[in-house]
Amino acid sequence: MGRLGLVLIAVVAAVAGCAAPTGEDRAREQAFATAKQLARQGEISLVSRSDLGPGSVAYLSRLVLAPDTVLGSWSKPGFATDGDLVGWLDVAMTRTSTNDVFTSGAEVTVCFRFTVRWSDDDGAQYRYTEQDCPS
Repeated sequence: MGRLGLVLIAVVAAVAGCAAPTGEDRAREQAFATAKQLARQGEISLVSRSDLGPGSVAYLSRLVLAPDTVLGSWSKPGFATDGDLVGWLDVAMTRTSTNDVFTSGAEVTVCFRFTVRWSDDDGAQYRYTEQDCPS
């Protein structure tokens, strides 16, 4: 076997040994990208501090589009004070990745809790964390 053959074998072995993202990984990445966008949209929404809890939850709820589902929410009415948790919204996001050369596509549902807090220094703070989906 010539040098070219050995080089090709080495390249194929290296590519096969790399951990390519699975279809599930790619679908999860899509859900996390959407969650990040929703949190960012909340931060730029300029909901009034006096209606931050109900206003933020209502605003985020309107941004959730099919096939995603709002699972529940809570908000605290009134003027937000420093450090207050003023609202949360639970969302199930379903994403589907497509087949490619290396992996099969997959459908994945990821659940998130979006929280809204007020900070006297930074204003409205929107965060999201992954949580277990209801069975």
